[in-house]
Amino acid sequence: MNRRAVKIFFISLKVIITTLFVIVVNRAIPTDRANLAQLIPLDLLGITIFLSIFSTILHGFRWYLFLKLFGLTPTIRQSFRSYLEGVLFGIITPGRAGELFRGFTLKPEWRKTTSIAVLTEKITATIILFLSGAVAWTMLPQNRGGDIYGYGLAMATILSIMALPLIPFLIKRFYPTVREVRRRFIGTIFISIPIHAILLFQIIILVMPRLPVTITQATCAAASAFSAMQFIPVTIANMGVREFCLSSFFQLYMPSFFSSDSMQYIILSTSIIIVIANLLLPAIPGIILLLFSKLNGMERRR
Repeated sequence: MNRRAVKIFFISLKVIITTLFVIVVNRAIPTDRANLAQLIPLDLLGITIFLSIFSTILHGFRWYLFLKLFGLTPTIRQSFRSYLEGVLFGIITPGRAGELFRGFTLKPEWRKTTSIAVLTEKITATIILFLSGAVAWTMLPQNRGGDIYGYGLAMATILSIMALPLIPFLIKRFYPTVREVRRRFIGTIFISIPIHAILLFQIIILVMPRLPVTITQATCAAASAFSAMQFIPVTIANMGVREFCLSSFFQLYMPSFFSSDSMQYIILSTSIIIVIANLLLPAIPGIILLLFSKLNGMERRR
């Protein structure tokens, strides 16, 4: 089986797994409720997109800091372009693994280092998610949704606490010429916190007007859901997995309301809006930039 056939096979497998997840998780929603205007309220979509703009700016700047952390010297413009193109690569791969190729539009000699930088950024962001999930876990109701997740989260939190000081140490060990590693790494952590806070705030805005939960409950359920999603990186753009995790944790606060199809419908609506605002729209500039890059390459070869 040649490389092209293998690639097509894995893409097809991803699509099949994603489709099955979405169908199974959302099977309780009646087809007669598939009204686009109700599923995607324009006012909530607009607010979420507005917040997504700030999140995208912070993401781009964090990527710039991570490149500097590894001793690379891109401009802020190059960093943002690289990040936006990476969003496009990430959408079509489970767990957004395609973002490992984010730096391939930068200098060819940087490619190995940029892949390591992406991996380090993802590990750091995941650590923030686990620590946030651990705090939320202590505030959840007594019926916390199963011991397996609790044990997994406890182990992940311990490893996260151990990994935080280890990351700058390893960078300094393998990149000895890089200066101010610890200070720059702390900077990436500080910028990761508002990025995660914006994501939680988006969920709060999308859920609270439509579900009978308090802001504390919505925050805890969202933080727990996003940390749980890290254990199931199997679908494209986390579709299906996001709805499953959100509904599982919101169910803890509303066991009776969960028995109806209304909650699952609202969770599906929330997930779709998050995908549109945080993934699809930021990917559009990435598509445009890649097309211009291809066109410029063709012009130079003529």
